[in-house]
Amino acid sequence: MTELPLVSVVVPARNGENSLPRLLEALGQQTAPVELFEVLVVDDGSEDGSAEIVEASPHARLIRAPERVGSYAARNRGVSEARGTVLAFTDTDCVPAEDWIEAGCAAIQADGADVVAGHVEVPLGQNPSTAALLDFTRYLDQQRHVDEHGFGATANLWLRREVLERVGPFNERLTTGGDLEFGDRAARGGFALRYAPDVVVEHQPRSRARQLARKGYRIGLGTAEHRRHANAPTRHRPRIYARPGAYVPHPRRALDGFKRLERSGYTPTRSRMLAMHTLQYLCLQLPIVVGSIVGSISAVGAGRRSSRRPR
Repeated sequence: MTELPLVSVVVPARNGENSLPRLLEALGQQTAPVELFEVLVVDDGSEDGSAEIVEASPHARLIRAPERVGSYAARNRGVSEARGTVLAFTDTDCVPAEDWIEAGCAAIQADGADVVAGHVEVPLGQNPSTAALLDFTRYLDQQRHVDEHGFGATANLWLRREVLERVGPFNERLTTGGDLEFGDRAARGGFALRYAPDVVVEHQPRSRARQLARKGYRIGLGTAEHRRHANAPTRHRPRIYARPGAYVPHPRRALDGFKRLERSGYTPTRSRMLAMHTLQYLCLQLPIVVGSIVGSISAVGAGRRSSRRPR
């Protein structure tokens, strides 16, 4: 086997007691020798038994954030205590394949890659809900993230430590989209990004409309945060709520990411397609707009409060 570098797996955890056991079990069954990687779980002010689950696990070390700081600050906290020359990020609701560590190391060592976006497998099962189908088309398509947007989602992201040392840590002022902002900074720093289809974690799809609406709302809030706090081109994105088309459904427009669904071998019926278009409008498009409005109003208020402070 090719000699592996020391890998530090960093996982932010917030109320993850239902999913953490599967993640930790998968990390404990890796084909890579246990002495060649460490697992750091950063508890971000959980109100459930997440911390106790990690403390009881022989496969991970618990790091407690002093208060709830957000997932990107939690990742930075984990990195600050990590020993590895390679950093691997995943989330509590992901389950890595048994060769994840080995495959990730091979990918980061091949072709001079500095940042690697591993594949996120989203299992649909035999009878997926409309929400699950829509979630599948819209999110965690790492190949598309890399090819079209130049970043990798932190659900399965690998990088050399020197990347963080050169371009800076994750932006702790962002609650969503910090991986996109980091990817922009890494690209501007000259670091090479690669998609690795054989570096795999599994992530269950969002199967309920409510979950999609929450996701859409967070995305909308994130666009406003980026305009105020991002240190990358995402800062200059136009305001979503200012686009007239944001409020109007487009029933004839192809669903975003539909090709991914086709590649999976699933062909929705016409009625299911109509349901997906409707759900996309009600539970994604509109919540994104609302989130962008709320986020922009909050940003204006924060700016006014800051300007009133005595200097």
